Amino acid sequence: MEEMLGENDRVRAIFKDWMTWVPPENAWNAYLKFEERVGTLDLCRAILELFIDHFPTPASYLKAAKFEESHRNRDQARLFYERALAELGPKAFDEYFFIQFTKFELRHKEYDRAKILFKYALDNIPKDKSQRLY
Repeated sequence: MEEMLGENDRVRAIFKDWMTWVPPENAWNAYLKFEERVGTLDLCRAILELFIDHFPTPASYLKAAKFEESHRNRDQARLFYERALAELGPKAFDEYFFIQFTKFELRHKEYDRAKILFKYALDNIPKDKSQRLY
């Protein structure tokens, strides 16, 4: 309702209070979409950083990388993929994560990087994690 009235500061305050409760992902998505509609991409990035802090999973890093890529910030997107590997360690050794990272590199015509990622994934993903279908 506040957003319809143009009270963006009030909307932002409501979302900030709500995020202190560490709600589920759909609440974070709503906050992110609001800031994106308003055009405050720096606040979107801050929200994504908080989201990663509260939910340190490969999916969280993928969300941030896809956000950056959708806003044509390829280098920042790549940093999120790389950060996931560095910060999560073995938890990031997930077939889906590597497929997304490799597709990202292929979309940007970085074939050598994609080849290295693919080889690395084949050599390092535990066999029990590569059995899942997506």
